Amino acid sequence: LSLVSVADTTAPTVSAGGDKTANAAFTQTATATDANAMTYSWTKQTGTGTIVFGSPNALPTTVSASADGIYTLRFTATDAAGNSAYSDLTLVWDTVAPDTTITSQPANPTNSTSASFSFTSTEAASTFECQLDSGGYSTCTSPKSYTGLTAGSHTFYARANDSAGNTDATPASDIWTIDTTAPAFSSTSYSSNSFINTATVGYSLSKAVSSGKITFTRTGGTADSSAHVYNFTSS
Repeated sequence: LSLVSVADTTAPTVSAGGDKTANAAFTQTATATDANAMTYSWTKQTGTGTIVFGSPNALPTTVSASADGIYTLRFTATDAAGNSAYSDLTLVWDTVAPDTTITSQPANPTNSTSASFSFTSTEAASTFECQLDSGGYSTCTSPKSYTGLTAGSHTFYARANDSAGNTDATPASDIWTIDTTAPAFSSTSYSSNSFINTATVGYSLSKAVSSGKITFTRTGGTADSSAHVYNFTSS
């Protein structure tokens, strides 16, 4: 009877899986292949906080971090002959939501039934969701435009979402009013047999206006050499 000893110098083939960005505990699954049985281990290599591995000696494990930051995690497989191999992944642990800012919006008030909004986030890789009035949020990009809006007050909202899954809990908003109705003007008129060379004419408007011009013209007799114009800035 003769015994043949076969040396095993081949390390396992391993992968820790892809890099991860997260804000809550997740499951990471590694892979390992070898001709012999293996043992496994998960360890933290770099990072300021504490990493908790739910199953540090298994292929799949839950992972969570105690503090925001960038971590290097290592998965190691060792076969029965003592050969080992490892694979690293980068974990970005981010629990801070982005902040959204509206950078341009329609004039308020306006008579335009179209509106366009531009907005930004404090995190460059953010995606956005927008909502007009109570219509619900949907995915959008900056600038976001609307057409065919009805007269009245409207509210636009924008919120950012980052790659870790954090959402701005205080969306940026803008309120503006669309007014497509011209103000109605009425004034005091004098009877046709009134003879005056100076008169105070009272007038009223159907709505408040920010500025305007009233032009009085003669409707009978000799035309005036110039129009009578009254400019005002508020009413």
